Amino acid sequence: MEAVVRILVDNRVGMVRDPYLGRHGLAVVVEVPSEDLRVLFDTGPSKDVLENNLRVAGLGRGFDAVVISHEHWDHTGGLGAVEAERVVKPGGDEVDLLDGAIVATRTFEGEYEGEPMPERSLIVGDLALIGCCHFRLEELLEEYEPRMVLGGLHLMGRPRRELDRVVEALLDHGVRRVFPCHCTGIPESSYLANRVGGEPGYVPMELRVEL
Repeated sequence: MEAVVRILVDNRVGMVRDPYLGRHGLAVVVEVPSEDLRVLFDTGPSKDVLENNLRVAGLGRGFDAVVISHEHWDHTGGLGAVEAERVVKPGGDEVDLLDGAIVATRTFEGEYEGEPMPERSLIVGDLALIGCCHFRLEELLEEYEPRMVLGGLHLMGRPRRELDRVVEALLDHGVRRVFPCHCTGIPESSYLANRVGGEPGYVPMELRVEL
């Protein structure tokens, strides 16, 4: 069984002819064709951006589930562009979306500008999707043991010693490919990918993950 994971909204659009919109935010589509399952992780900053990129990607607006990592505008703003059978928001325990193969993690207790910021991630096989990582990354790595990480790591403008700390944590916990994007920062994403393996994420990067 295979999942197709595609970055649909991000700060950066790759060199493609199709008119995707790049905006500060994140949205990732997870599809499991054999199970007829479609999950959206975060929704980007606005309805217009998500609607445009869904159309360009040839995707409809219907999803089995939408998982919101945390309640910031650049992750929730596009929610009105889609229809979902269920919306999983931060708060509470993990939610199983496909027989343990796709799981919305428990809520991690994060912090943003001195205020509490509850945040979930989405586990797709050996891949962890992370919205902004306002929580302690090691908690997720220890509990869910992913081998790949895709998403925002909130490292834009951070000093090299902080980047090295994250690299060490990833490698020490068995992560071997990273696809940093969104709030990670462009030079910071390149640094992490060069040290760990992988490449910076962008729209419409696509990964295939065995479940």
